[in-house]
Amino acid sequence: MMTPLNKWSSSCLLEWDDLFLPVLILSKLRIVNFRNYPEQNFEFSSRFNFIYGDNGHGKTNILEAISFITFAKSFLGSSEADCLKYGEEFFTIKGLIGSETDNFSEVLLSYKPETRRNYFVNNQNVRNISTEIFGRYPVVFFSPHSLSITYGSPGERRRFFDILISQTSPVYLDDLRKLTRIIRQKNVLLKNYFNHHSDKSQTGGLLESYNDKLATVATSVIQRRLEFLSEFENFFKENFKMMVPDCSCGLISYKCESLPDLSDFSNADVQFREVLNYRLDEEIQRGSAITGPHRDDFDFKLLKGGETFDLKNHASQGEHKTFIAALKLAEYKFIQAKKDRNPIMLLDDILSELDINRVSNIIAHLKDFGQIFLTTTERKYLDQIGKFYSENEIKTIRVNNGEAKQE
Repeated sequence: MMTPLNKWSSSCLLEWDDLFLPVLILSKLRIVNFRNYPEQNFEFSSRFNFIYGDNGHGKTNILEAISFITFAKSFLGSSEADCLKYGEEFFTIKGLIGSETDNFSEVLLSYKPETRRNYFVNNQNVRNISTEIFGRYPVVFFSPHSLSITYGSPGERRRFFDILISQTSPVYLDDLRKLTRIIRQKNVLLKNYFNHHSDKSQTGGLLESYNDKLATVATSVIQRRLEFLSEFENFFKENFKMMVPDCSCGLISYKCESLPDLSDFSNADVQFREVLNYRLDEEIQRGSAITGPHRDDFDFKLLKGGETFDLKNHASQGEHKTFIAALKLAEYKFIQAKKDRNPIMLLDDILSELDINRVSNIIAHLKDFGQIFLTTTERKYLDQIGKFYSENEIKTIRVNNGEAKQE
């Protein structure tokens, strides 16, 4: 018989002398018609949750469901429609989330194609998910898909950092929403002028007014990105050095074509407005906004033997993985510092193709983190986990064809 969510308790909590900050915990989860799961209930450990099974059977789907109720988004970038089980009319995800110092909250996300999604906390409908939920239940995701941050386009890197900054800064999230809205509206106008072969003299000053709004918001976004990076870089370098104790060093910088001098923001909005107006004819010819922080990039480099190398074009696959791992560990530590709590860590198939020594090193390091969810195809890794976690700290779940069973 299924246990109603309103009767759940937080009895799974453990006393941790070595964790001084509150630990965010997902104690229970129920999913209905989500991906390949018709209906499934889970009870989780507050320390380590080991989820194993063959590929394609639904391990990652569990983590994706967790990301939906904690993050209000799929960590894979999937839409709600993508996650609806074939042939069904709705899906629901329920969870019980809290910490040692907070009351546990019942969180529910429901989706129907005709009504879209609804999000509830303790039976109260959340009307503005981005402002009320985003960052409320901090989670860090790490999977093979994370390599797109270093291998992929500038958009992948912007997305990673925008999500991270937004989780810790409501002001930045608000600026980002304003920026997106202005760019979208400006692109509609630019496309219209492009289709009608117009030039700057025929816009009636409308685009210039959008540029005035854009200059104010864009310079704020750029400045907050730079302020974030100056702080985040310390977390990143510390974790990179821990993973690569030799003379190598990972470097992150911000690439902004709109503002030539990023050291002085006293007159930045005026300079930015001048650049926007200078490139207006080019934007009309292209039918798209090509100037602004929505086109900027974060540059990743490696310093080895006194020489600096571009990560994307010159680093090995192992160096990419090391860089990403350092980024993700720094993300965890940054959120931990800003939110005064330990986020939930979701690790999707990160142990594959690693030798046993590296597996042991990773698991040993995870001991210092909060609640962990790890998926893998190999049950053998459980032996290594058992060296660092006691038996009552580990919950083992086997997944087979959309059915999960606790061992």
